[in-house]
Amino acid sequence: MYEFLCEYVHPNYGSNLLVTSGNFTNGLLNPNEEINRKVLDELRRICSYSMLYLKGKGKVRLHYPLRILSLLKLCFVENAKLNNLFSVKKGKPEGDGKSKDTAYFFSKARTHKEAIEMTYNFFNENNIMVISKEIGALEDEFIYDINITDKTRIWVKIKRPQDLM
Repeated sequence: MYEFLCEYVHPNYGSNLLVTSGNFTNGLLNPNEEINRKVLDELRRICSYSMLYLKGKGKVRLHYPLRILSLLKLCFVENAKLNNLFSVKKGKPEGDGKSKDTAYFFSKARTHKEAIEMTYNFFNENNIMVISKEIGALEDEFIYDINITDKTRIWVKIKRPQDLM
């Protein structure tokens, strides 16, 4: 399966076959599915088999594609540089977390995910154990979370994600 898939991923004969038909100088670009039906069916079969195998093993992990998406988003942040792409930012929150108006806010967070990570890191560094969490408000471009601890309620303000991730 690996060898078969490699032929269609890397710039080899197989990957070229899927985007052209015939010779490169006079073949069709983007041929219809009927021309490559046998190959496409085999690719679908292998992908389905692989997903079933992973599901059966309990190894389907959404973390990895989400991590890649998060890193990709960081590449498009203003002033992004390769040397700080993998940096773990320690944030000092603005506010005191006592109310919605003074909610902790990590203004240095580059993405929604990074703001959440900064919040968890801040709580860990300050030995704050969150028992439960609820949404306090959704307003404009912000989500206000209420983090309930054994001693108090802590408000955190995070920019809403721009899409589903």
